[in-house]
Amino acid sequence: MADSANTRSWLASASLSEGNIQLAIDAPGNYKADVAPQRAHEPYLLHILSSSYQKLAEVLIYQGQTAAALEASTQGQNAILQAIEQDPENSRWQRNKYFFTHQQFQLATDLTIDNVMQQLNELLEQLNAPDAKLAASHRKDISARLWLVAASHFYTLGAVDLTQHMPMWPTPPYTAQKQIRVATAVSWRSYGRKR
Repeated sequence: MADSANTRSWLASASLSEGNIQLAIDAPGNYKADVAPQRAHEPYLLHILSSSYQKLAEVLIYQGQTAAALEASTQGQNAILQAIEQDPENSRWQRNKYFFTHQQFQLATDLTIDNVMQQLNELLEQLNAPDAKLAASHRKDISARLWLVAASHFYTLGAVDLTQHMPMWPTPPYTAQKQIRVATAVSWRSYGRKR
């Protein structure tokens, strides 16, 4: 079963890389159908399933299908939370839980500037809580991603000067687009990549 899960995960990634979007979209559903009901709650298989849903959500985001992406992200988050219940010390799964949190923040709609700031603060508080079970480098990476999503939401809401809402941002005369580029650079640097 694990070999089948790994093969399907690889197939979805390879299909996406080659531009075969439909196969990448179909892979999580096909995988879920293949998993025998009595094995559907095994932590490793739940992890593979959650990764498939995360990739599916990314493809759907790219295609502009926000509602479908949110559904896929929610299913993936539910799968990884079930795996964490069985192995709460697994740091990789803990990290993936926060990637789903980031993805759902990215997909949030009908936000106001105050909602964005409130959600950002709550998510950063959860991320930096002592029981978050994350390495410092993962905290920095996910934190940068959350700030970047908040900046994107602010920009969408027409908040051109982000320093009014996000005091740690560079001071004017930076525009919102420049501040988003700064956040992107921070996110890339936290991955160890150079621009």
